[in-house]
Amino acid sequence: MTDDDLDRLLTPRGESDARLKAAILAETSRLIRRRRWAGSATKALLGAGLFLSGLGVGWSAKPSPSPAPPPAVAPPEVIAVPVLVLPPSPPPAEPYQSADRIELIAEQADDRAEAARLYRLAGDKYLTDAGEPGQAARCYRLHLQHAGPAGLAVESADSWLLTSLKTQRLAEVRDAGVSGL
Repeated sequence: MTDDDLDRLLTPRGESDARLKAAILAETSRLIRRRRWAGSATKALLGAGLFLSGLGVGWSAKPSPSPAPPPAVAPPEVIAVPVLVLPPSPPPAEPYQSADRIELIAEQADDRAEAARLYRLAGDKYLTDAGEPGQAARCYRLHLQHAGPAGLAVESADSWLLTSLKTQRLAEVRDAGVSGL
């Protein structure tokens, strides 16, 4: 196609051109008015919807009236009944036994475990109550002799003297085991 052919196709034709322009202007004006009115109506409806939803939220958030108080009920009648309460009896007190007495009981014990427990108790009493570490060491040695290898384990309740004697006895046992090889 040449430029002349295009000009001929694109050039408007005579008097129908004025009528066509008027028809296009009228249709365009009507379309613009309709769109403007539809936009305004949409905005108005949207605003009304938001307003009404705000009213609904406000209505649902309003405090409700407090319920009526329950009917008053008469309190039950309290009747005092005397009851005899006896004070609890104190546990029987163990008589105080001296370290000498405990050591004597340990010497007479038939069971080795009981004798070991009593010798340890006598040693504790000699060390803390009487302040005689020599007597305590003698009782602790008898405790270790009666307790056997199970009594050599160092415990947190052991006194410093008993811990020292246990450590010394463990070293003796270890050295005897090494020299016996």
